[in-house]
Amino acid sequence: MPVQKNATPSLSGLKNHPPFNAGTRFFLSLQGMENYIQEKTVKTPLIKAEKTGAICIEGICISENVFEDLGGLVKWVDAYIEMPADQTTVDVRLDYYNTSASAVLRDIFKTLHTLKSKGKNVVVNWYYDEEDVDNEESGYHYASIVDVEFNVIPYTK
Repeated sequence: MPVQKNATPSLSGLKNHPPFNAGTRFFLSLQGMENYIQEKTVKTPLIKAEKTGAICIEGICISENVFEDLGGLVKWVDAYIEMPADQTTVDVRLDYYNTSASAVLRDIFKTLHTLKSKGKNVVVNWYYDEEDVDNEESGYHYASIVDVEFNVIPYTK
């Protein structure tokens, strides 16, 4: 799929999350599929995944136990692909993340790619600080290894 630079999708999914207590992780049950919400901490991102197909990941991800900290999202995605929405949109705005987090993100993107064979549409919006060349390059790297629509979008801090 072609990479679209400077596309203009909104971060509306990231703006409307409810407030939580530190460390909160919970599921909201909705018609058999549950939404997944994990509050942002000093080492982990805010994660909001909805059965409507909206997935938002925002913040930093530098935990020593990334596989544990992102494991809830991985399990949710594995369940979601069994009953996906027609449109899945992933908004990622990570200011910093470690190598382990990068591997988990790659795996999530590749898992979501399988939705194409089910006739579903997947879009990833990768937001990066316009001054962060490394994060911009990471977006293009993911776009090159995952066959879904992948937008690499700068923002100003």
